[in-house]
Amino acid sequence: MLNARVAGDEVVFGIKLVFMSSQKSIMRADWSELVALNFHCDPNVLQPLIPTGLELDYYNDDTFITIVAARLKEVYVWSLPFAIGHEVDLVSMRFYVRRLVNGVTQERGVCNVKSFVSTRMAAWCLGRALKSSFVYAPFKIENTGFLVHGAKEDIPVVDYKWRADGENNHIRVKARHRTNKITDDSINGFLLNRDHWYVNSKGGAKAFNVSSSSWKVWDAAQASFTCDARSLFGSQFSKYITRRPANVFLCEKSAVSVFPG
Repeated sequence: MLNARVAGDEVVFGIKLVFMSSQKSIMRADWSELVALNFHCDPNVLQPLIPTGLELDYYNDDTFITIVAARLKEVYVWSLPFAIGHEVDLVSMRFYVRRLVNGVTQERGVCNVKSFVSTRMAAWCLGRALKSSFVYAPFKIENTGFLVHGAKEDIPVVDYKWRADGENNHIRVKARHRTNKITDDSINGFLLNRDHWYVNSKGGAKAFNVSSSSWKVWDAAQASFTCDARSLFGSQFSKYITRRPANVFLCEKSAVSVFPG
């Protein structure tokens, strides 16, 4: 097993708000109790995964991969009148790309490497709706959540455990305090302002538009990540996701919708 630990890092996450009320969503859900571990990664490792027509997005000459863990509530796919799952737990890896027109950035988005979800129904539906890799894995969640008692708000602890390819994996993050306002030119803003989900298709990059309500973001006092890195996301990522993360954060609930691009 490979292990990585971190404490006291800056917190970043989010998806840029886009208004598309006239369109029907491909997927919508409330994302809650979300944690993310952001790691530096060699761009040469990511280059073969970039959809045609896009390029890696850099912040101060650095490229990032992010491991996200979240609980999705009331998951609806293809506007079906019933929820695919009332609670679906998810762990995924993503990286950051952009689309240029005449040398000017027109869109910023993310690409999914692989995602694990807690029900077979969610894996089947989300994989086909979002044209990405979603794999079933049994989860065990021990989150305290974001609770308020009178005027006092508890410090949340988020704890995700899941089993994949016969190996146990574990993410645990304890919050410290809420973060201040995020500016567009900060590393926080670079990772937050993402309003597209891109996948490879025969004709080049296929784009989905993503919208969300505002996130309440916390920085991390303590964090730990234990995994079999090679079997989880591939041996090419092992040495990156077992290092100290560049950033760690937690988020409360946000309504997220994905629309046709």
